[in-house]
Amino acid sequence: MYIRLKRKLRQSQKLSLTTLLTGLVTLVVLLTSSILLLGSYESKKRSLMETTLHLNYLNADRMSKTMDSLFQSMHGTLEYNAARLSDIEAMPPQEVNDSLDLMRSSSNFFNSITVVDASGLIRNVSPASLGTTGKHITSTNSKEALALRKPYISSPYLTANTKRLIVFEPADLRRCGYLCWNL
Repeated sequence: MYIRLKRKLRQSQKLSLTTLLTGLVTLVVLLTSSILLLGSYESKKRSLMETTLHLNYLNADRMSKTMDSLFQSMHGTLEYNAARLSDIEAMPPQEVNDSLDLMRSSSNFFNSITVVDASGLIRNVSPASLGTTGKHITSTNSKEALALRKPYISSPYLTANTKRLIVFEPADLRRCGYLCWNL
């Protein structure tokens, strides 16, 4: 009886060929599935990243074109009004102020508009509530814009008076100084 038990115990400890092959097939299926799942995950991740980058590029390009169009419109408005103000010496100050107010309120491009003469004197401001009319420009950026006397758009900077970001774009510098707007 002891020997029989010992034989049965030995037989139960041995793996049958069927069990071994079933385990091997299961292991291969699990490993193959894991590799395919990981590969699929990486492929979809790469595809999503490429799609997102492409869409971001398209949106940035569209936004760039929109901003370019906006700045061209702003520039056109400034050029037109600079031409209207080219004979500023002959115009009464109220007419100049009315022109600046009309330009500022009709387009919503500008928070304020300033006309500065070649000596740096602020001749007219819209809105008049800024209270800078008759003062000289003091900031480094505005003096640099006045000294350059050629078309350009300055980098934005904070004003001492209003603490707003402003950008200069010179208009007809030979006659009426330059026009600027707040951002």
